Amino acid sequence: MQARRGTALARGDFDLARKSYLSALEKARRAAVPLAVAHYLNDLAWLELAADRPVPAAQYATEAIAAFNRAGDTRTAAFTEAVLAWSDARQGNGAAARKRLAALHKAAAENGSDTARFSLLGVEARVATALGDWPRAIELRRETIRMATEWNARGLVIAQQANLAEALHGAGDRRALEKLIAGMLPEVERHGLRGVERDLRALLASPANARLHR
Repeated sequence: MQARRGTALARGDFDLARKSYLSALEKARRAAVPLAVAHYLNDLAWLELAADRPVPAAQYATEAIAAFNRAGDTRTAAFTEAVLAWSDARQGNGAAARKRLAALHKAAAENGSDTARFSLLGVEARVATALGDWPRAIELRRETIRMATEWNARGLVIAQQANLAEALHGAGDRRALEKLIAGMLPEVERHGLRGVERDLRALLASPANARLHR
């Protein structure tokens, strides 16, 4: 089931992935497994973020945070605030988004791991993208690409490159965008990542600064 959800997301089929997560959430609730409920709510929050739906993303994130705290997993609850930061930014509330980011910086510093830093950079990049701060988004995505490349994590590299492409598009840097996508498409096509391929081709076909469904 988890593999099927992952495949649906990679292909950009948010409806199928959403249906699968909702089914899993209902089963976890019937089985009365609080931590599983929290994780599926969290999955749904990130799914809605990927689908560019800030209101349902915030609703699921708020439920997930409460569920994680009740289950005693305060660390994951704290990081789920990332979805709320993005949702605030996406709805034009930059001040609230930055306040949440400050709290996430504190949590990441306490964690001290490269994984926590990578996650925080990704969140900051999402907020910068939502606020239209393209230079900052580009800077952050290039750093996450560097980290993912050092880890030899090809899936992460592709995901971060796709996000960099969005930032380059927003910034109107057509030359860099075309170069990046030309290098990405053969690998994306080879792995059957149809959702990523669709988004990349849409970026090439659309005018700069147009917001695309991602």
